[in-house]
Amino acid sequence: MPYADPDKQREAKRRYEQEKRKQRRTNWMLVFYEDQCPEWRDELDELGMRTLVSPSHDADEWTARDEKKNPKHKAGTLKEPHRHLLAMYDNPVSYDQVVKDFAFLKSKNVKYVKSLPAMARYLTHMDSPDKAQYDPEGVCEFGGADWRDLCATTSDKHLALREMRAFIRENNIVDFYLFWDWCDEHNDEWSRLLDDSCCYAIEHYMRSFRAAQVVTQEDRDALRAKRVDDGCHTDCQTGAIQS
Repeated sequence: MPYADPDKQREAKRRYEQEKRKQRRTNWMLVFYEDQCPEWRDELDELGMRTLVSPSHDADEWTARDEKKNPKHKAGTLKEPHRHLLAMYDNPVSYDQVVKDFAFLKSKNVKYVKSLPAMARYLTHMDSPDKAQYDPEGVCEFGGADWRDLCATTSDKHLALREMRAFIRENNIVDFYLFWDWCDEHNDEWSRLLDDSCCYAIEHYMRSFRAAQVVTQEDRDALRAKRVDDGCHTDCQTGAIQS
């Protein structure tokens, strides 16, 4: 909280920085400026850590809230172009470790990440329509990080699965490998879902769909005729077998 007394404000900030350095987290973010490290791509390649970097945020504006915090940041004026970096460690690490690992970026704005999907989506302001929007193709991936997979929410996957099932029914698709090949060529989102987590669900659905297609109308007619020959008939309204 802000203090009227500058000394108390400095002391509060000092305590905050001390506590921040004690925290150990898995996911961290920072802001950096390209002119301070023109070779940032090469550096991140060599680091080999799972890392995502946003497109250049060159259309961000200061807000009234920013101006209230710092009168020099006039609301409505452009911020200096910058990039957001999302670092994903395999094990919890400290603030100081993150600062050390990314020292080449000369960033002073390092924070831990509470929600990995939310931060991944923030790289392009996906969920912030009031902010400048950035092209997802501009997101840079390092060390095996997959931005689109991180951004996918449960509702997104559910909708995609429903679309897949409808596509299978409408196109009478019964061969799973042909469907997968088609996705690889024509629908990257579906292809990724099959690769990552939805293969079993769709394969099982297609197997059931294929089995249902085996019983053709001719088979049904033949079965009905046999029942009649055996002294049974089927109610035309209910489908129930009657003697």
